[in-house]
Amino acid sequence: MKNFFYKNITVCAVYYILGKLALLIAIPPGYATAIWPAAGAALAMMIQWGNGIWPGIWLGSFLMNVSTGLGAHSETSWLITLVVPAMIGSGAVLEALIGKTLLRRFLKHPYDLISWQDILRFVFWGSVVACVINPTIGCYVLQTNSFIPPNRFVDHWFVWWLGDAVGVMIFTPLVLAFIGTPRKVWRSRRLALGISLSLACISLTVIFLFIHQAELKRIRTQAVHQKDEVSHAFKQSIRSYEDILYSIKSFYDSSQYVDRNEFRTYVHFIFQRYRGVYALEWVPEIKKADVETLIKKAHDDGLEHFALKSINTSAGLDARGQEAVYYPVFYAEPLEQNKAVLGLDNGSNQQRLKAYLTSKQTSLPVVTEPLQLVQIGKRSDAFLMYLAVYKDKFLGCIAGVFRMEDIIAEVKQTIALTDKKDTLEWLRLEINDITDGDVQTIFSDPFFDKIPVSYELQETILVGARQWQLRYLFSKDYITKQYQAHGLYMVMGGLLSISVLVILILTLTGQSISIKNQVIEKTIELSSTNNRLEIEILNREKLVDELTLQTHRYKKQRTATISVLKDLEEERKKMIEQERLLRESNLELEQFAYVASHDLQEPLRKVISYAQLFEKKMQGKLDEMTSRYLFYMVDGATRMQGLIRDLLSYSRVSRGELETESTDMNEVVQIILHDFEMRIQKTGAQIHYGILPKINANKRQMGQVFQNLIGNALKYHDERTPEINISFEEHPREWLFCIKDNGIGIDAQYSERVFVIFQRLHTRQQYSGTGIGLAICKKIVERHDGRIWLESELGKGSAFFFTIAKALHEEL
Repeated sequence: MKNFFYKNITVCAVYYILGKLALLIAIPPGYATAIWPAAGAALAMMIQWGNGIWPGIWLGSFLMNVSTGLGAHSETSWLITLVVPAMIGSGAVLEALIGKTLLRRFLKHPYDLISWQDILRFVFWGSVVACVINPTIGCYVLQTNSFIPPNRFVDHWFVWWLGDAVGVMIFTPLVLAFIGTPRKVWRSRRLALGISLSLACISLTVIFLFIHQAELKRIRTQAVHQKDEVSHAFKQSIRSYEDILYSIKSFYDSSQYVDRNEFRTYVHFIFQRYRGVYALEWVPEIKKADVETLIKKAHDDGLEHFALKSINTSAGLDARGQEAVYYPVFYAEPLEQNKAVLGLDNGSNQQRLKAYLTSKQTSLPVVTEPLQLVQIGKRSDAFLMYLAVYKDKFLGCIAGVFRMEDIIAEVKQTIALTDKKDTLEWLRLEINDITDGDVQTIFSDPFFDKIPVSYELQETILVGARQWQLRYLFSKDYITKQYQAHGLYMVMGGLLSISVLVILILTLTGQSISIKNQVIEKTIELSSTNNRLEIEILNREKLVDELTLQTHRYKKQRTATISVLKDLEEERKKMIEQERLLRESNLELEQFAYVASHDLQEPLRKVISYAQLFEKKMQGKLDEMTSRYLFYMVDGATRMQGLIRDLLSYSRVSRGELETESTDMNEVVQIILHDFEMRIQKTGAQIHYGILPKINANKRQMGQVFQNLIGNALKYHDERTPEINISFEEHPREWLFCIKDNGIGIDAQYSERVFVIFQRLHTRQQYSGTGIGLAICKKIVERHDGRIWLESELGKGSAFFFTIAKALHEEL
């Protein structure tokens, strides 16, 4: 359980860290990157550590995506904020599982990636094919939740797939170089893979970051230029609305008196030309003595209900009515939508009065701070602008009610007419009044505070004696659209070059290992051949010398030569006879071992039985030393009996003809587990195995092999709970079985010694046994035309592998 927990924590941390590093070279808007090392690390660790690490992959992906703020903006709910990273994490797990399954199907195990055929299969199935899973799931989830537009699905999918595929090609071999098996093969590749790939990735990352920063600087400069265009258009529009008031002022300057109809007629064309004008008003300055005259004139104009009233109460004048001067709205156009403001005293509102008097003092247009309009009945994006009118004396102010939303629409229309429509696509504008130190919003785009912002620009302008702050926001979509592709193409080209480098390094190191193994095999073969040739040469030299001698003797004595030839023939016959006697002797020796081990048990049983009876009878009558001697005698005889019994089992393995049948290995394992039921319950051991095959073998001897290997796994363990995994693989000519445990392990230098009869690595006080079990396993496996070996490391468990031939050779 601890091992499971530690592995998943390790996988989670590795995935999270590699994901964060990869996002440094993410392609805007940052949902995909051109290289994703986490995919390669996840596949390598799942290959080496098994499917049980999937929670670590999922959690690492989930935390990484949550920490990057995926889905964390105001338009998304907390549920989507969690669901999107969870779905992407599930895609990462599924991609690793399918990648492992494909490699297990199309590559030979263990995955040493030595031959170029295996390397190409790894690249195609593990990288190109398997890596379509997570991009498909991730991009679908992002598009469904409106993180990427439908027209960008293919772009994001391709970058995501390329990142995962290149990550697998580069980092799966790199991680296997440190944790992969066979250890000797991968360990020899660490230096070549580690140094070359690390330098290549670092160089590519530095180049990309340089290009990325230069591109962002270019985009920002372009954004500033576009901001200036919008700002210029906005200022021009505001000036045009100021010109409206100046135009009406000029009309007043050129007229002796402007009545209501003349005012209406003059301003009529303005509403047709400027959509942002909500109302145009004439606000005269009236002394208290002239109020009745003003009211009578309004009545004469047909406004029977005209009266001065306060803006604050809209129901007659309040205490302000005792003042000597009033500033009522006398004309208001269009009349139908502005009847409510007629008679409103601008002096009854401090904000309007301040702007009115400022214009009177400066003769310049003056704007009020954002306020509530009586016509609308609520606060809006409209504002008031006053312009004083003098004719020998101060007459009053022209007031314009302008709607900012319509002004911005005119600005957009102006920009669109200049063939710069792309500027409108990113325009996110907010206008604030900051004159008095407080920020009061005049206008804000509907989605101003809801877009994912990359950065913003600000500008302060002076409008009607007030300071307005213009805020321009640049979204990630804007950066994505403006981001030129040459940097991405350079990175992709570099990544593909690194991928080719990986394939080349794997191929070269694989050839090096293969050549090294061939050299070792050939060296051994040549050494053996040289030894045989040297012996043959010596024998031939001796033969030549002997023949030369015989030739000389032949010349002298032919009869003696014939006698020598006869002697040689006799020697040859003797050698044939000795070989026959040796075979019979070996057979008799094996028979003797069987008979001896069988017949010696009876005397030993008697020795043990009578010694125990003697001990029982003399209980309490023997001194301590005598009791100890008696215990040693019984213990020695018992161990001797165990040795004889195991020796008998060892000799029985090769007795008689090997009888094979269709053997269901599931039944064999179930019988063995039933025999070990008490020991399994005592140790709490966990034994995992799937559906095992039916093979042609001796069922009883297969039971001996599994009994010895499972028994050793249950015996040789430390304080951890024993965990045993039984698996198999089918090969064209043989079955490969593996029994893996998490026990104390075996030092690699003893990997051959443990299969020698009576060889033990521990004392009887540490672990019981006679040292024959693995020798029996070796003899049974070899009798089935197989081989047996182990892979182990001290403190980390052992894995026993053995093969059984599908077609057994006939015994001679």
